[in-house]
Amino acid sequence: MSRPNCLIADLKAIGIRLTADNKSGIAYREARYKGAFDLVYGPTYTAADPVYSVFYATHGTLNGLGYSNPLVDAALTDMETTLDPERRRDASSRVQRLLATDLPSIPLVSNVSIA
Repeated sequence: MSRPNCLIADLKAIGIRLTADNKSGIAYREARYKGAFDLVYGPTYTAADPVYSVFYATHGTLNGLGYSNPLVDAALTDMETTLDPERRRDASSRVQRLLATDLPSIPLVSNVSIA
């Protein structure tokens, strides 16, 4: 399920009708930040040592979904401001648990980012 057409077909098979509206550039950004959509499908690119606060922190620069959770903000700050591997692992685990509970987005595929 890596292409939008596959996603549309897969959802149709379970009774969900999806129509693609392939906006680009400024039109896509405006729709995303104004919430003018039912579903956004697209990639999230991160570095080898990712900074997830841009996507999930309350004021993250790429948080176009408007997600906000003070506990996630605190865990992201902990994760992104220490070099201690144990503290980073603990904070990363907290972030993942909170995101799995709140579910601001549904990841369809993933790569290992933090060990």
